[in-house]
Amino acid sequence: MKILAHVGGYPPVVLGGGEVNMATIMTELSKRHETLVATRERAKAGKYNGVPVAVVGPKNLEKYYKWADVVFTQLYVTQDAIRLAKKHSKPLVHFIHSHWHPRQFKLNKDNAQLIVYNSNWMVKHNKLPGIVLHPPIYKKDYKVEKGDKITLINLLNTKGAGTFYRLVEAFPDKKFLGVIGTRGKQVFPDKVYDNLTIIGPVTDMEKIYKSTRVLLMPSRFRSLKKNEWTESWGRCAIEAGCSGIPTIAHPAPGLKESLGKAGIFHDRNDIHPWICEIKRLDDEQYYNAKSKDILQRVDELQPDFTELEDRLRRLIK
Repeated sequence: MKILAHVGGYPPVVLGGGEVNMATIMTELSKRHETLVATRERAKAGKYNGVPVAVVGPKNLEKYYKWADVVFTQLYVTQDAIRLAKKHSKPLVHFIHSHWHPRQFKLNKDNAQLIVYNSNWMVKHNKLPGIVLHPPIYKKDYKVEKGDKITLINLLNTKGAGTFYRLVEAFPDKKFLGVIGTRGKQVFPDKVYDNLTIIGPVTDMEKIYKSTRVLLMPSRFRSLKKNEWTESWGRCAIEAGCSGIPTIAHPAPGLKESLGKAGIFHDRNDIHPWICEIKRLDDEQYYNAKSKDILQRVDELQPDFTELEDRLRRLIK
């Protein structure tokens, strides 16, 4: 099977959850199929984890559609992918990890031969038939000896940068790590904190988790009428969980689904429970129990591509 991923960005240039998810999927499928990534920008030509990546113009893009048996797409190139897939009579698979995407691009059975959601709550919200493939995260790829810092990855308002800086100020005796993201307007503190280190963007997440003891994900969830990024899954929490790093999170739908019973949930607008939870995690017995919980959750989420590959074979018959 020849699988083309037509995307707007790809690692290591863009390291958003959607881009990393697509790269992991393409890497896994490359073990059994011919795979190729094509993008017009925000990527590096060559190979990424063994998968060829082509950065091409509109005319050259068409030759890859002619080559492919099936096409994957997501995010902002969706409209172009719909047009080209129709022109070349190729089945088109949409990877959905937002609440607004299907509505914005008017997806239906004619322009979406298969929809792959990253979470069950996305299915319930979007109401379009499809399958669920939780973001594939392999324990072997992220397992490290954890560090001593309290970490926030991606310093956006929607990711909880404000909550993070309030906690930095509340614990002058603890070490905090802020990681600059690759998408969106990053928010920085209005003063210097001796206990805060800000780095990034980074391509090596292993480095981050080696420095981390507790991960924070105070990501808010706002009106579905707004095209705003939210946590439709919460990939970083599961990546960190591969090393037994617990996550304190806002109860956004995606985070509740990804973390399950292993999550420690508090409303991001009430800082007091976050302060209490950080103090509680100083207790070794409690910390070890939460660490065990997240390791068990990671095991429950180990990837299975059987349904995806079965559906792809049916599409190209």
